[in-house]
Amino acid sequence: MIIPGADKKNFRIKFQITLVSLIVVILCLSSFSILFAVLSISKTVSTRKAEQLFAQTGNRVEAQLSQQLDRAVQLSRLFSTLPQLTDPIEGDGTASQLLSFMGTALKSAPNLYSLYTGTGDGRFLQFIHVAGDANIKKAHQAPESTTFILRSISFAKESQHPETETTSHAIPAKTEYWTFYDDQMKIIGSRSKRQPDYNPAERIWFLKADAAKGQVTLTEPYLFDSLKAPGITASVKAFDDCAIGVDITLKNLKTFLETIHISQGTGLMITDEKDRILAATARMEKRLGIENASLKKMGSLPLGQTGPDSLLETEKGEMIWNHRWKNPGGNNYRLIIVTPVSDVTGHLAVMKKRIIVTTLCLIVLVFPFAVIGCRRLSRFLEILALDAGRIEKFDFEHDIPEHSLILEFEQLANAFRLMKQTVSERTKTLETTMEKLKRIITLSITMSVERDSDRLLELILKGAKELSNADGGSLYLKSDEDTLDFKIVLTDSNGIAQGGTSGQPVTLPSVPLYDKNHTPNHKNIVSYAVLTGKTVAIDDVYRQKHFKFTGTRKFDQMNNYKSRSFLTVPLTVQGSEVIGALQLINAISPETGEIVPFSPEIQGLVEALSAEAAAVLHKRNLHEAQKQLFEALIRLIADAIDIKSPYTGRHCARVPQLALMLAREVENCDHGALASFSFDSEDDRRAFEIGAWLHDAGKMTTPEFVVDKAVKLETIYNRIHEVRTRFEVLLRDVWLEEKQTLLKGGDPIDAATTRKEKERQLKEEFALVAQCNIGSENMPEAVTEKLHQIAKRTWTSYFDKSLGLSIEEKKRFDRAYEASIPATENLLSDKPEHIIPFSIRPQDIYRECNFNIPETDCLYNRGELYNLCVQKGTLTEEERFKINEHIMQTSIMLNHLPFPKHLKGVPDYAVTHHETLNGTGYPCGLSASQLSVPSRIMAIADIFEALTATDRPYKKAKTLSNAVAVLYEFKKSRHIDPDLFDLFLTSGVYLTYAKQYLPPEQIDAVDIEQFLG
Repeated sequence: MIIPGADKKNFRIKFQITLVSLIVVILCLSSFSILFAVLSISKTVSTRKAEQLFAQTGNRVEAQLSQQLDRAVQLSRLFSTLPQLTDPIEGDGTASQLLSFMGTALKSAPNLYSLYTGTGDGRFLQFIHVAGDANIKKAHQAPESTTFILRSISFAKESQHPETETTSHAIPAKTEYWTFYDDQMKIIGSRSKRQPDYNPAERIWFLKADAAKGQVTLTEPYLFDSLKAPGITASVKAFDDCAIGVDITLKNLKTFLETIHISQGTGLMITDEKDRILAATARMEKRLGIENASLKKMGSLPLGQTGPDSLLETEKGEMIWNHRWKNPGGNNYRLIIVTPVSDVTGHLAVMKKRIIVTTLCLIVLVFPFAVIGCRRLSRFLEILALDAGRIEKFDFEHDIPEHSLILEFEQLANAFRLMKQTVSERTKTLETTMEKLKRIITLSITMSVERDSDRLLELILKGAKELSNADGGSLYLKSDEDTLDFKIVLTDSNGIAQGGTSGQPVTLPSVPLYDKNHTPNHKNIVSYAVLTGKTVAIDDVYRQKHFKFTGTRKFDQMNNYKSRSFLTVPLTVQGSEVIGALQLINAISPETGEIVPFSPEIQGLVEALSAEAAAVLHKRNLHEAQKQLFEALIRLIADAIDIKSPYTGRHCARVPQLALMLAREVENCDHGALASFSFDSEDDRRAFEIGAWLHDAGKMTTPEFVVDKAVKLETIYNRIHEVRTRFEVLLRDVWLEEKQTLLKGGDPIDAATTRKEKERQLKEEFALVAQCNIGSENMPEAVTEKLHQIAKRTWTSYFDKSLGLSIEEKKRFDRAYEASIPATENLLSDKPEHIIPFSIRPQDIYRECNFNIPETDCLYNRGELYNLCVQKGTLTEEERFKINEHIMQTSIMLNHLPFPKHLKGVPDYAVTHHETLNGTGYPCGLSASQLSVPSRIMAIADIFEALTATDRPYKKAKTLSNAVAVLYEFKKSRHIDPDLFDLFLTSGVYLTYAKQYLPPEQIDAVDIEQFLG
């Protein structure tokens, strides 16, 4: 632009001055605006950041304490269920069956101090975990090598004692025993004390457990009697006069607080609802002027408002953070953080000074160069903008064609050139990294769905080798014996593949984590990584001196190999638990093919993969442990039902075996109506197996005297003895009649003949009654009529039967009997007191269950004639209903259990084995269309096992051929599935089962052809 009358040079200078002034003004305004904005919000931002950090710290501390307390609560709940708690505590307690559980529990939870149980009469058994703590050893005067301490308080007779003289009188005495164990559970010392003053029934944990009535409680922090150190106890009442406790010391809490770093001047402490200090950092103790602060009052400290989370700034220049929470046990706790305000906002003054200095320097530098470079500024900036546009499109081919005389702009141009080169290289690296990240994600997805353990381990190692381009590698898992076991070993260049899916066993020995003295093995790189939880990268194993590579050198010699670079990554799950290690050997450069060190980028990717792999393996281990526990509980229930009655033998255990045998044959069947059947999944097959194990779960509610009823008159005992006594009375009456006849001058011969005839008749009648008492398959009608005739016989009772009765018996007793003594009674009778009514009618219990089993009029009818006239077996209709009720109880029990989705079929598989194809079964009377193939399999398995069982009280076990014949009759009446029955025979399942579970004399020949079709 040219202005008339103006000198061209002067015009140029004015334009530059204007432009520079504008730049300076804009720069000043921008800088001071930024300075004002930064200073105005920095304090707020810093305070908020501090609050966030305090809140995160509070949540960590709350989670840490809650985790310890929850573990103690769960352990106390499990401890209270042990049946061994009912065993009395005797002597020094070393023979107690509880020690195994206590030792295992303490080893698995290092934060626990001790487990114990006490009774109201003063008996006490405590197992203490020393865990190398010198304070515990000192408090209990324990030997140096002590690992566990057993404390027992029991009652025994006076005897010679290590600390007392021999007494002459044997009187009950209370003695406290201390027994010391090493880490191998060998006794290394003991001592005892007479008449100790410790009484568990007076301790707070016992009193709280007693008041909680079966609920787990947590005490307030208190001083442990034996340790004289503060802690918290989880306690619960195990039974009427016994309570158990789990102790947690506060030592680990203080150690945990010391690991939390917020700033150099920050102090932390935890208090209870009484403002007693549970744990405090050294700086907080110094701030309060308190040494060894546990359970001491925290003193005066301004805490501000009483909300769950609150921040207060004091006049002393401190920020005090309050975090309150309530533990599930009911105790209130508070975390207090005290931080100097200068630690939070002290950087603001430095930042303010730096911004001002930087702004002034920038103005001084920009001003002269702006004057000189204004003419080229616009064009040069346009060139840079064009180049930036090319970079945005990832075009790195063109260069900046011009150079600037202004140093800063030339530097900017050079920076652009360097940036293009760097961005180009980084883009390529990023693309490579993205591919590796995609590979990690793909591997994570594949690992999460892989069910085969060997294939999963192989995926992990091969994925890590692929990410790092390593030639070889190994995967170790930690064992219960504190060793690291090789699970898979791969070396590509030598073609070595052991473990995993290779089919070749791993020949390398395990790596011990500790030596014989239980000293950590830090000489081996793998054990070091696992013990410390740190990743170890070594560039050349033959040049390093920290680790011993004896095994590596031996491997190299045997396989003509050269190990050089190593990368060992611990497999760490959430919570810092290390379950194994991943080791990679010899990273190969893709460009040169040479062995190179593992780069930090590769280390980060492998660590990410290892973390995911550890999580998957840990989840797999937990799932497998949960599955094993669940299956063990199922078998425990089945075994308990079988053990409950000797007459059901191993029914609950044998039926699943037979059902699974037949189910496998059905799935293998490729023709006929069953060809299309197969379980939907392995989970569905497992649900069927679980249903088979639990098919009689309801029998745990069936009274034993009903299940075990071997004869018709049996209740809790066999009432045939009462009937025999009445016959004895009648027999003696016959003898008395003979004597009276003789005294009256009667004919001795006639009297003897009459007596013998009556005696014979009584014996025959009692024999008939006794025979009827034994259940049979079918009792003739003539026998029933004869029983009624025998029942009309009378005898005279002279004693009051209302005496000595229970409350329930008195309610049913006929009061009219008392006024008629002596009373004439029938030899066999059905009396009102024999009727036991329902306390709650079944129709009220099963109102919403859609069961169709006919209900009886009463709970039990114990009438003598009524029971003896049972036509088949030994059970009355009422008792048969009670027996059949087990399937209804099974249905209710299993339908109330929260089975996961893949096990939802368990209740249906378990409760339909008494249903029939013709709709006459129970409990719901289902038709054939409503019964699945697994339900029909269960019906055959249940019936066949019952037919061949040798432990039924009222019938003889059937031979194999007879049992098949009975099943054939069920087939013809459509009680069971005909196709399944035919497959049961043609597949040979019946014979396979018989050979495994029946005695040889019960197995006879079976012509299956007559039963087919």
